[in-house]
Amino acid sequence: MQQLKIFIELTRLNKPIGFMLLFWPCSWGLAYAYTVDQNFILLNYLFLFFMGSVLMRSAGCIFND
Repeated sequence: MQQLKIFIELTRLNKPIGFMLLFWPCSWGLAYAYTVDQNFILLNYLFLFFMGSVLMRSAGCIFND
């Protein structure tokens, strides 16, 4: 359990403002694209962009430390 806590602190998953700052512009862009063309599945793309923003921020924090 201690190793999981260290991993969460290292990747800064306990501080969500970083990945939310990455995710919000992506979600606004996807919402705009959805209003123009409603043939793509919005929730799938939102999930992919959310996971990408969490992974990119976590990788950046690990690289920085």
